[in-house]
Amino acid sequence: MSIQREELLDELRRVSKIAGRSPTEQDMLTHGKFAYSTYFRYFDSWSQAKSIAGVGDTGDKKMSDGKLLRELKRIDILVDGSPTRREVDRLGEYPSSTYKYRFGSWNEALREAGLPLNQHSSGGGQYEYGPEWDNRRQRVLERDGHQCRVCERTSAVLDNSLHVHHIRPLKEFEQDDGTTELKSANRMENLVTLCPSCHRTYEGKHREYRADEFVRLIRESGSY
Repeated sequence: MSIQREELLDELRRVSKIAGRSPTEQDMLTHGKFAYSTYFRYFDSWSQAKSIAGVGDTGDKKMSDGKLLRELKRIDILVDGSPTRREVDRLGEYPSSTYKYRFGSWNEALREAGLPLNQHSSGGGQYEYGPEWDNRRQRVLERDGHQCRVCERTSAVLDNSLHVHHIRPLKEFEQDDGTTELKSANRMENLVTLCPSCHRTYEGKHREYRADEFVRLIRESGSY
């Protein structure tokens, strides 16, 4: 089935009217003609697709990280174990997709809130990074001097809110059996330290390059 970009954008606008807000992954599952994952084949990110369609999360951008994390901690009290995306969509004030695009991934949002990571995928393309992730993440932060490689803001300035970004996203390492080849995905050269703002801006960009080349291409473009 051949799908045109404008057809995808029109569907986002239609679902947005039904939902009465910027559409979430659950909205697309309930009301949409196309799956949420389809948009990643035509756009750099879900956020970009909604922005082009004119149904972006304008309200979410004004929401402080602190308020989002406090809401996550509130939900944690209500559920058994660390909150899943489905539980946040059911019980929370803000959709789980807001956390993904503000913090880079669901597990990064949990980490920022000081909550245990989800040990398994909770749907919507979220992945566990593997038992060695904390050690690998720390090594990347140390290699990069605990600062964003693009804008050079430090962890002290950002109140320790640095992200470790997968240049080639985890979904590209998914195997036929549905598991993710984490050893390759978590190679040092595929990881780079970014601040939350740069992470959102450069998600899905220059994905065929190694960490140093990734940073060089952004700097040469002058877009940061």
